[in-house]
Amino acid sequence: MSKGSRHLGRYELQKHLGHGGIAEVWKAFDPQTQRHVAIKIFHSNLSDNPDFLRHFEHEAEVITALDHPDIAKTYEFKVSHPPESEHSMAYIVSDYIEGPTLSDYIHRTSRSGEFPPAEEVVALFQTINAALDYTHAHGIGHHSINPTNVRLDQHNTSQHPMGEPMLTDVGIARLLKRSAGKHSNKPHYIAPEHAQGLPGDERSDIYSLGVILYEISTGEKVFEGNTPSAIMRQHVDAAPKSPTLINQNISPELEEIIMRCLAKDPAMRFASTSEMSIALAEALDAPTREDVSQSISVDETTGEPTEVIFLPADDSAGEPIEVVSPSAVD
Repeated sequence: MSKGSRHLGRYELQKHLGHGGIAEVWKAFDPQTQRHVAIKIFHSNLSDNPDFLRHFEHEAEVITALDHPDIAKTYEFKVSHPPESEHSMAYIVSDYIEGPTLSDYIHRTSRSGEFPPAEEVVALFQTINAALDYTHAHGIGHHSINPTNVRLDQHNTSQHPMGEPMLTDVGIARLLKRSAGKHSNKPHYIAPEHAQGLPGDERSDIYSLGVILYEISTGEKVFEGNTPSAIMRQHVDAAPKSPTLINQNISPELEEIIMRCLAKDPAMRFASTSEMSIALAEALDAPTREDVSQSISVDETTGEPTEVIFLPADDSAGEPIEVVSPSAVD
């Protein structure tokens, strides 16, 4: 990266958006396509890691091939070797989404005691879940679902007054787990199996969605603690406080959905994000997106939904994984 001209390859770096334990993020301009992009530049401890670079190049083929309207498009994975530096520089170029994060939205609404209407909650989760349904169908679990990895695009608010939900950072958690044995999700949203160092599947994402739904419905996080490890231990062995004890307006049907998502045993959670979306729409008496209702296949002999078997990208268990940082740029 040229510090004088603030360029990275052909990209003009315009605004530093943040940094954390694994990367720093910039808003940049691409003169070739005449559009703004987001660039995530990984720290040198990762960029100089041969295992990371090997997996980085492999993941590029998988992630850049994804194409879904509710997912921020990733355009390229690049590795450069600046002549003025002894370090390699690995970075990812993706859509720049103009708008707040879901975390900002939750702080403005539920955390402030102003709970969003049921239709808005259903629309939000159906959009996120449709994106996840797509990645799961391609064998990719997000595994870093948290409110900072959902942005609310302000360019199109006709269907979503809050902003169009867009899922970001698909594939980052898998890249870190495969190359560095680390998990990038924030401790508040991590699934119990990941906190124990076990491989997960699409139901690990459903647990994280349940944590977000709990927070939107109550204004509080499921678990709090003084350290990341203390929060992770609670995800493994502590029972969540009943949502209705915090917000008495939560219906029994909604509480049942939240608690099912938060089951410690993945087999007790919803089998798919589509199944969760349909149950949430029914519980809150809101319409179901057509693409969601069509995504669940039905066994013709029993009339019951069939479960799609998900093959995790990394099937190795081992030592408990390390959470990068509660403030990491995810």
